[in-house]
Amino acid sequence: MALTNYVLMPGADYQAACDAIRAKTGKSEPIKSGELASEISGITGGGSGGSVEGVHTVTFMSEDGSAVLYERLVVDGDDCANVVDRGLLATQIKESTAQYSYTQSGWSLTPGGAADASALSAVKADRTVYAAFTSAVRYYTITYYDGDTVLKTESLPYGSMPSYAPEKDGYALNGWSPEIATVTGDATYTAQWKEQETLNDFSWETLAAMSLEEAQQRFKIGDRKSLNGDIFYATLVGFAHDDLADGSGKANMTFIINYPYTKQAYGYTGDWSSCGARDWFENNASTAAYLQDISPYAKRVNKDYVIDVNTGETAKSSDLFWMPSMTEFGYTATDVPVEGQKYEIFTDKATTSATIEKNGSYDIIVNSSVYARVQTRSLYLTDSTKHWAFTNYAPVKADRAYSGRGYPCAAFCI
Repeated sequence: MALTNYVLMPGADYQAACDAIRAKTGKSEPIKSGELASEISGITGGGSGGSVEGVHTVTFMSEDGSAVLYERLVVDGDDCANVVDRGLLATQIKESTAQYSYTQSGWSLTPGGAADASALSAVKADRTVYAAFTSAVRYYTITYYDGDTVLKTESLPYGSMPSYAPEKDGYALNGWSPEIATVTGDATYTAQWKEQETLNDFSWETLAAMSLEEAQQRFKIGDRKSLNGDIFYATLVGFAHDDLADGSGKANMTFIINYPYTKQAYGYTGDWSSCGARDWFENNASTAAYLQDISPYAKRVNKDYVIDVNTGETAKSSDLFWMPSMTEFGYTATDVPVEGQKYEIFTDKATTSATIEKNGSYDIIVNSSVYARVQTRSLYLTDSTKHWAFTNYAPVKADRAYSGRGYPCAAFCI
């Protein structure tokens, strides 16, 4: 770019050129406009007469190059001070979209490019730079309602899918109004409820015909079905837990019955396959109407039982009804042979006198000082102070007439 002795330029550019000359020469005195060309010539060696090529123009453009924002003179080889940092040009603004907000991050050597740290360095020729921006995904407020009550408020990024499953006593969530959709802005959703179905709403025949997926959608661990009015009930303790005896996979649901305290108590006589309690469950269901109702729909499953208390060796039986083992109740002492796997409803306990805590309001519990004892499956577990399993059945607390044994506690799968 050629300059003459008396070139006119904007005041800010003139000041910038003078600043650049003083920085090169160490001068401090003012430079008159008529002296500018010769001063530059003295620095660059570009000759005399006021015609030099020793100063260049840096042109600041909008992001897409459609508008000139500012022009700045720079002495050959010098860096160009960022005009935004010096207050000569305002920080550029880029309008947000629904998805992104933008912040100017510097200058690019190409239209629409990313910020380049060298864009204003070592200027050796006229140069054009373009505003560069960084983007940030925008967040929006999602509010969930139950009628007029706010259940939850959260901030989610554009493009994400909200997910929330509140619970309400006696009801099941039946979707949202409007239907939940990908986040594109602030949104409110109102829960839609339907009255909760219970196990008591279905016959054993219908329950046995349900798929695992349907059962898991309708019910939860700890739900129970009445067997004899409100006195006895079967508690759902696990989904897809027990192996079907025919090798076709897992039984969909496993239940444990709180056993009638008035029935006869059975001890163990030999291995589990010849246990008196097992025989009673298998062959005498007619003495209990609810077992008779269940029997046509119960599925035989493989159950482990101890055959050598010294080695902990186990075998398997194929059972329609069985007594849960302490392993299945959640007892975890290292000296107890493993007989199956703990059911989901139980918490782990490893001390000899600890209880298996209630899970929410569920009633199956181990507690040697409060509730009636029931027999467990293993021959090995003979010490009632640490190995008995119990059920929370109120009438038993008033009449616990047993003599070192316990009442058989039936479990079954459908």
